[in-house]
Amino acid sequence: MASGDRLLLQDQSAWQTQLMKHLSHWSWVHKLYQYSDKHLIIADEFFVDILRNARAKPLKAKTATPETYGPVLNAKIKKILVFCRSGELALVRKLQKKHPKIAVTSGTYGYMLTGPDRQPRMREFKPAIKGDGATTRPKPVLILSTAYAEAEFMAALMKANGLPVFHEYLGRPFDTWLQAHDYFQPLRFYRAAEQAFASGDTFHFLLQSDVLNRVFARSSFKERHFIKALEQADASVILVKRRDRVAQAISGQLLNRTNERSLWTKKATRSMACKYLPTDLNGCVQRQRLIAADEAMLDRVHASQASSREIYLEDFIADQASGLVEIAAFLGEAPPKDVQTLDYDAGFETAEHIPEAFTAYRRELTDRIGNHSRLLI
Repeated sequence: MASGDRLLLQDQSAWQTQLMKHLSHWSWVHKLYQYSDKHLIIADEFFVDILRNARAKPLKAKTATPETYGPVLNAKIKKILVFCRSGELALVRKLQKKHPKIAVTSGTYGYMLTGPDRQPRMREFKPAIKGDGATTRPKPVLILSTAYAEAEFMAALMKANGLPVFHEYLGRPFDTWLQAHDYFQPLRFYRAAEQAFASGDTFHFLLQSDVLNRVFARSSFKERHFIKALEQADASVILVKRRDRVAQAISGQLLNRTNERSLWTKKATRSMACKYLPTDLNGCVQRQRLIAADEAMLDRVHASQASSREIYLEDFIADQASGLVEIAAFLGEAPPKDVQTLDYDAGFETAEHIPEAFTAYRRELTDRIGNHSRLLI
């Protein structure tokens, strides 16, 4: 476990708060409160406690920990969700073997795997189908972005113009959850996502560097394996960076405290409160350093045998029509006839504190560091 993970886990309350905040992107609490007493949620004690106390009205679904579920598992139970930091898959298999008529799902490999509608579902857990050489698997076509580079804006514009939908299946909540979840199996998750959401002979998805780095840190799957997999699968990769690392770092620092990954994933009518705090300076500086390291990783992907294109967000915003034509050509898709553009600045209208934070950060950095701050801004 990385030192940063240990520091965060020493403050269990902070980690739990962030996890629940990030899981709310998928409306977990709202969804789980809709279930009946025919549902059983088996989870770590902290999660059960948070869930039971999340609302004034009682939770109808039954809850238990991996140690206490026995007496709760009666004949009325029709579906079970297992969500544990340790031993999750082993418990799923045990329950499936002992209770074959009950639909059992894994929180990590099933319930956290949501499509563009962002709605979690209690799908029965099924082992990923292993290729036997006779079946051709879908080609991976992905946007690989440094964290909080607003690749979601590009994805939104592509969708608006009839190009393929790029969704972040391995979403931001995994960055938090994997700090504590043991023995994550990324290829199992990928196969499950591929089987559920691939369209025809291609699988389009969005992947960001913070979650990917967490996977590298918390599994046996490393960067070299990732690049090799891209090469072997003949993947097409759109690499997204920002020229303004300061804006990117500030956005990441503020959005990390919300349930949204991006201004372009939230509902247009929903306001977002994410005010810059005096304690954010160090976090923003650290994020700038991480961005540089993540860009180096994207450069290594670009230098590999995988087919790739580099795009800077600012260039794409400035000439959206040309950017779409370039992407369509790279993907082998027909370019849109009448390009629909989007107003990037309009995304800040319901998150007014973010532009204010850009000014506040630069001012504070100059006040504290003086002229040396030019190295960071």
